[in-house]
Amino acid sequence: MKGSEIRKRYILLYSKEMTPVLANLEKELFRVFHSKRKYAEKEYAIFLANQFNKDEVIDFIRNGFPSVETVVTSGTVKKCKAVMESHKIANVPKEKEISTLL
Repeated sequence: MKGSEIRKRYILLYSKEMTPVLANLEKELFRVFHSKRKYAEKEYAIFLANQFNKDEVIDFIRNGFPSVETVVTSGTVKKCKAVMESHKIANVPKEKEISTLL
């Protein structure tokens, strides 16, 4: 048996303008769901939820913050960071790819 009956879920979020949105998003998620930010890097943020409210948290983000996209929900921060790295590579603009080849 795991240590807790309530399983943690980490939600990876992406937005091109994450920095100005992050403070308000963090405040609202804590106010409504007691969900805390566990990691933030440039255009990405990882928030902690639990197995019971993760769907409500995702719906709240989609409705209240349309510029923020939910990338993945996982049981560990490590998996979210791995997906974040692959998501960064997939979102590289074509101009940067071509300029690095030249």
